[in-house]
Amino acid sequence: MAFWGGKSSEDSSKEGKDDLSKVPDSVVKNDGSLDEKSIESHQENRSTKQMRDLAKSRGESLNSKQFPKDMSCLTAMDELLECMSLGGQVRNYYRYGDFTMCTKQSEKLHFCMKNSAKPQEQKENNIREFYKSRVMESLKRGSSEDIWEARK
Repeated sequence: MAFWGGKSSEDSSKEGKDDLSKVPDSVVKNDGSLDEKSIESHQENRSTKQMRDLAKSRGESLNSKQFPKDMSCLTAMDELLECMSLGGQVRNYYRYGDFTMCTKQSEKLHFCMKNSAKPQEQKENNIREFYKSRVMESLKRGSSEDIWEARK
């Protein structure tokens, strides 16, 4: 069976023509031949879209009640200071080959300080949504699991 679900090359060679009706126009050159780079790009875009759809479905299955409803600003400050310390920077450089600006930790501290003045019920909902958005963000980036799923 052909890549796009059309006829196989054996079937079309028997008929003496290629069935390009199911091939995207961006992949077919003016002379009717297939552009290999466009095929690879189309395959990559399709798999990326599939991975994003998978991440979206995983994210939609998350219930905000699963996430913590409280957050300590002191803990958020400790996480930020630990990240900014010499040890935190060396660890990040060793793992990723670059220093970090500690944006995740500073965002968490900023959110905690801003959210602490709100009423208790609203505060709990905001904290749950904060943690949920963090998980959704990491799901969008994908993981090695997504690659293995695509290979199956």
